[in-house]
Amino acid sequence: MNANKLDATILIVYMAAITIVGCLFARKEKETLDDFLLADRKANKLLVGVSIFAALFSGATYLGAPAEVYAHSFAYTFVLAGLALATVVTIYVFLPRLIQPGVFSAYEFLERRSAKSVRLIGALAFLMRTLLWLGVAVYAPALALQQLAGVPLPAALIANAALATLYTALGGMRGVLWTDLLQSIILIGGQFTIVMTIIWRVHGGLATIVHTAASHGKFALSLSLDPRVRVTLWALILGGGISYLIQTTTDQISVQRYLSVRDQSEARQSLWIKLAISIPVVTLFYFSGVALYAFYRTHPDPLATGLVQTPDQILPYFVRHELPAGLPGLLAAALSAASMSAVSGGLNAMVTVTLTDIPAALGRTQDVTMQSNLRWARILTVIYGLLVLGLSFVAQRFGTLVQAAAAVIGVAGGPLLGIFVLALLPQKIAGWVMITAFAAGSVCVLAVVQFTACSFLWYGAVGACCTAVIGLACHLASKTAAERSA
Repeated sequence: MNANKLDATILIVYMAAITIVGCLFARKEKETLDDFLLADRKANKLLVGVSIFAALFSGATYLGAPAEVYAHSFAYTFVLAGLALATVVTIYVFLPRLIQPGVFSAYEFLERRSAKSVRLIGALAFLMRTLLWLGVAVYAPALALQQLAGVPLPAALIANAALATLYTALGGMRGVLWTDLLQSIILIGGQFTIVMTIIWRVHGGLATIVHTAASHGKFALSLSLDPRVRVTLWALILGGGISYLIQTTTDQISVQRYLSVRDQSEARQSLWIKLAISIPVVTLFYFSGVALYAFYRTHPDPLATGLVQTPDQILPYFVRHELPAGLPGLLAAALSAASMSAVSGGLNAMVTVTLTDIPAALGRTQDVTMQSNLRWARILTVIYGLLVLGLSFVAQRFGTLVQAAAAVIGVAGGPLLGIFVLALLPQKIAGWVMITAFAAGSVCVLAVVQFTACSFLWYGAVGACCTAVIGLACHLASKTAAERSA
């Protein structure tokens, strides 16, 4: 068997196996929406912690992290400090308010603290952002599959989106959680194999890699306060932290996993587990960029010679040309794992929002055990899967992977975080105030993107802060006017 056939066989076997595992859980469903969407709220906390990690770090991270370091520096790894900060805030500030008996989504919190219209705005904003983000998440691995296993780009896009849609539609949240675990093992194992191979191939090993990277400024870290500087320590910790806070508090993909465990205590433990996994694993992802940079200082640089067009293709190129037959197929499987994990979790969350938040916000009540709702859950999973697939075909226009993912989260999620912050105030906020603040915050962040050179790391912070400040000002003005007229 030649190398291409061996790699393609490994990829096909993996994708078939993961789909079968996900579909097996269809037999265990009790045919209630609670089971389908939240695993009957009895999921294992360790399993949920791994799944939260898988939801936050997609194929865009897998390819984008080493590309970011290769093209710029290892400094981006400090974004993990922002993740730690976001995790602490989520656990101690937001989690007690989001996790309530009978709650299905994050946006019920907005209705409790404001109005049904605000819940609707939150749900629609989430759906828009998730569709765009999943388009990037599917497109990223497809690029690599094209190089690694000779899979045509359209076929790679269709395969990843279709298989994830299939096992999510049949297996529900249980299928999502267990396939997330298996896919995380493949994802981490693949990256570890790559880094260890580079260390072994570079003369002098780890010491040479670190020395080479340091001598070429790969460990440089800017302390500038200028928001126009692309990556600084403050942008990574504060801007990156707010971007992660968007994902851990306003994102139904994460919140749905918190709701799948028995209580708040287990949800907290799941978040700590996620953080404990994320720090070493994501550091490994970024360090692979350091290792690749050192390797190509003593070998022809494919970016300089034109063999690849963008830094995002560096990792697949190395695997295709430097690793033994079979290992490219393993990396292709890892990238498919990252893609399908992101898609499955996103589809499940979007279905939840569509079946619970939107009808409730429009004043329609429903029985969550109805068979018709379960059928609709599966139908909607397929519909959203097709939409994600369509968006993945145009995702190449969004920019580089790390920047595209961060920009989507920041621009679409920043104003949503702003109204979640307003919902924390002691007094309930009027619906018109929330909607006005959300609209104004969205205009502000779009203006910053369009008309300034502000770093993409600050987009989420700009949207959240502008929304919160404008909302607070409107609330205080309304309260003062009411007191004067009384």
